[in-house]
Amino acid sequence: MTKKSNTEQMAQQRDQKGRITGGKPPAGFNKHPENISPGGWKKENTISYQYNRFLNMRPSELKKFANIPDDERTVAMDIAYSRVIASRKSLMDTKEITDRTEGKAAQSIDLSSSDGTMTPRVIIESTYGRKPKFRTDNSYAKTDALAANSSESRS
Repeated sequence: MTKKSNTEQMAQQRDQKGRITGGKPPAGFNKHPENISPGGWKKENTISYQYNRFLNMRPSELKKFANIPDDERTVAMDIAYSRVIASRKSLMDTKEITDRTEGKAAQSIDLSSSDGTMTPRVIIESTYGRKPKFRTDNSYAKTDALAANSSESRS
């Protein structure tokens, strides 16, 4: 007896409108249990979780971690541990860990112009004789009109 493919099995279990008839479709974990993930994702396996874990330890607890055998630690634990230890001496490591655990500090950009208004000076120059699409600086309005008129007279 030959085993039919999932596509052939599905074709047999559908009516003329394509609706499934006769129970569950043959595809899925009930027919392919080998595709089920046995463990899935765990937050304990992430480096940021381990950063937070080590940052909340007392120094004496942190020293004890170095004595735990390799077969009881994960790579994420080792990476986080070494970075936390290094952060006590290096400003760059301290910044990295702080950014990862606390989030990057908000940064603002001053968009006001020299006169204190919020009107930015945006100028898009004309290329190949086409008139500019827009300008936001009012002092250039006359120049824009002249440029528009001169480019229209060329075409």
